[in-house]
Amino acid sequence: VRDLTETLSSVFAFKPGAKLSASSAQGKELEHISNVQDDMIIDGLVDFKHPRYSWPHPVCIIGAGFSGTKMAMMYMHHKYENIVVFDRHAEAGGDAWLNASTKHSRVQTDVGAFNVWYGPEFTFSGDKGFGTAPGNGGRDIFQKSFKGPGAPPEGTGAGTGVDYHPVRAQVLSMMQYAAKEYGITEHTRFQTEVAGLKVIGDPEADDRYYELALKDLSTGQSDKTCKVSVVYHFAGAYDFNRIIDYPGEDVFGGQVGYGMGHQNQGGVFCFDDERMKGARVAILGNGAFAIENVRSCVENGAYKVFVVTRRKSLACPRLPCWFCHQGPAPTPSGMLLDMLKPMYMATGFGDPWDYYAVVTNASRSDVTIRQSSRFGIGDVGFLCSAYGLLEYRIDTLNHLTHHTLHLNSGEKLENIQHLCKALGLIGDHRMDKLHNLTYKIGPMANGDWRRLISGDATGMDAKRFTTFSAGPAALSFSQQWYYIHNHPWEYKQAVDQGMMKLLPVHKLSSTQPDQPIYMTNVQYEFTASVMLSSFFPLSTRVGSEEGPFKYCLLHSMHPMDKFHEYAQADWDRYQAMFRENNNCGDREFVPYPYTKEMVRSWFDEYSKRLGINITPSGPTEEFKRSVIVKAQNLDLYLQLEMIPQLVRMMKLHGNLKEGEDPFALATASFVYEAKKALTASSPESALDFDEVAYDSWRHWVAMDYTCSFDSIDCKSRMMLTTPEAWEKIMPCIKKLAEVPDDE
Repeated sequence: VRDLTETLSSVFAFKPGAKLSASSAQGKELEHISNVQDDMIIDGLVDFKHPRYSWPHPVCIIGAGFSGTKMAMMYMHHKYENIVVFDRHAEAGGDAWLNASTKHSRVQTDVGAFNVWYGPEFTFSGDKGFGTAPGNGGRDIFQKSFKGPGAPPEGTGAGTGVDYHPVRAQVLSMMQYAAKEYGITEHTRFQTEVAGLKVIGDPEADDRYYELALKDLSTGQSDKTCKVSVVYHFAGAYDFNRIIDYPGEDVFGGQVGYGMGHQNQGGVFCFDDERMKGARVAILGNGAFAIENVRSCVENGAYKVFVVTRRKSLACPRLPCWFCHQGPAPTPSGMLLDMLKPMYMATGFGDPWDYYAVVTNASRSDVTIRQSSRFGIGDVGFLCSAYGLLEYRIDTLNHLTHHTLHLNSGEKLENIQHLCKALGLIGDHRMDKLHNLTYKIGPMANGDWRRLISGDATGMDAKRFTTFSAGPAALSFSQQWYYIHNHPWEYKQAVDQGMMKLLPVHKLSSTQPDQPIYMTNVQYEFTASVMLSSFFPLSTRVGSEEGPFKYCLLHSMHPMDKFHEYAQADWDRYQAMFRENNNCGDREFVPYPYTKEMVRSWFDEYSKRLGINITPSGPTEEFKRSVIVKAQNLDLYLQLEMIPQLVRMMKLHGNLKEGEDPFALATASFVYEAKKALTASSPESALDFDEVAYDSWRHWVAMDYTCSFDSIDCKSRMMLTTPEAWEKIMPCIKKLAEVPDDE
């Protein structure tokens, strides 16, 4: 009994070390040393639907930002509560939103794709439903109009009642709400830094573990350690500014600072004091943060913003971004460029097909978008260009004099009061040191499959687009690695077959030598993730419902008509702001470049190109319910599927001989009892067909009887579960039942 209860606790208990008791069918408690009975009652378990591979020590998650919270949610969703989360901050949110972002920052992509509940699993757990769609418990507040830090006085959403691009305060609240919703907070040690990591034991041995040295940042004490079996380290990619000092900064005479990143690195840039009103600003860089900085400048009254960049990268308006997110399959790059075109042509951005990032053939049938930075997403930058508030300079800065930028082309930008640097962010080199990192294989630190380190990959290189946001990537990572770490036998099989040696190795980048080793680019990440998925083909089943899910999600959270209303209202709000605050009173009104009819035509084009029928009104409610049911059934199936292998690995069957399968042995006993009266063999025989049956068969096919044969279009193992077969079998049985016994 002790062996059985320990096995059941290891496989099914939500918390580690759960003590189970066993009773007979009559309710009498059984001693631990007694033998198991045919029928027993086990007390101390919630259910048998949430099995897991129990590691000797907790699973560790370092970092409680977006991806760390998602990873913890995946474990808690599956009732795997033997986890511990460490974070340096006093609350969930991560470096990206607690340090790198400014109080003016907001989600650039729609919150549909950037919501921590992105994933089919979270439609039937927690508050349930599709993300933050209306009516989804406490979640739905995170896409409603908001008044507070970072919002205009009248609130966000331009009077529509919704905010599909929430501000920093809302994003932080969203992650903190999810952490409480899934019970993660009680497993999290905030203000705790993982200051050291040792591999205890042979790095290749199954029984190795990791000893973490912990520093309490609230007290400064460093006397605690923690043993863990698996490490997920979400090291972050948005905390450290790329620091570049230019000659003449000391005589520039205006504000010089960095528009993102930790405020203690290189000097914080202030957008919202009176100095910005009526000012001329220069921004160095052209990534997503640079586009956000343009918005922050004009919101606070700047009259002119110059973006100085070596190359002008593509940016994406809100509606094409939303359309890519709602599609159940990736949107082709060529179609995306066509969707960009109305906004580009209406606001002086030129033809998107002419940008350096576009690589295509003569017929434009094969299109890749490849650039060093990700899309800056939003409509405001385009509107600034249309109003003359924003100008680009394809150039680089040479030096500064008093309120003047001297560019390498010889041009001077004069009467500049502010210089904002948005030169990119680099990862944290301390994280390489923590892991003694010399290389990565996929996310595996020094090739260790139980020690993962991850940061957002840099750049863009794609022929088709599923998303521009963090949600899908965080989901895919958490699904895949939760599966692998709960199916260690599959990993060992891949190792035995030599597959893991085929994965590409990442070392210090030659193109970005200032980045730590754990930071990679999208080309490497894509190649490694595709290969890794092919080595674990069964793991791909976990994400098989994502396409239908995100089609339902986006249309539940951001219906097309409402999203268009919201985007157009915000566009007009900024026009009114520019006329009143940015010296643009004489500018002509610029109609929103996207009409509803135009967006509806995208659905027709998508359906034609991809052969997947989607509509502007989105999926039906019946389809949405079916997606949730399918996801729930798949999730349950994948959990129950683990049970036989997990039990095989327990000491419960330590006396088995080589080649013996305890499930086959157990199954044989009760299957035999159930079928012995139905099989054509003697009652004492375990065979389906024996010598007695052959004698009966010879009698049946003798000359005095009619024997006929029929065929069924199915596999033999499916014969007795195929309706067509029973349609032919049942008449024969009924006919036999009518024959008198003596005949």
